Amino acid sequence: MFSYLVTLSGANFYPSQLSKLSKLNVTTRKDYGETSKSGRKIESGYISIEANSIQELHAVVMGIKEESNITEIEFNVIRYYEEQCNLEFSANELKLITDLNAHLCISCSKNS
Repeated sequence: MFSYLVTLSGANFYPSQLSKLSKLNVTTRKDYGETSKSGRKIESGYISIEANSIQELHAVVMGIKEESNITEIEFNVIRYYEEQCNLEFSANELKLITDLNAHLCISCSKNS
């Protein structure tokens, strides 16, 4: 099983103002200037969104890039496995990730 997660961040980024936020599977969200649990102000707004495919996340990110001040994109692929962890990305999937100019993080986690 795969899990795809993208985190978008940037100074002066207010994810709560995104027009299509309710339709997204948001796992974390903080606006620029909010106060964190420790009492410090958030210096960069950020949002983490989970999806079922790279293509789905690409479309979401492209829409967000058009309407906000994101400066950094981190793309996470998590592979849950039983016996062996093998990963393969199509040329199209890799192109979608590089089109976003995103950092790519790959994690493998053994099912327990």
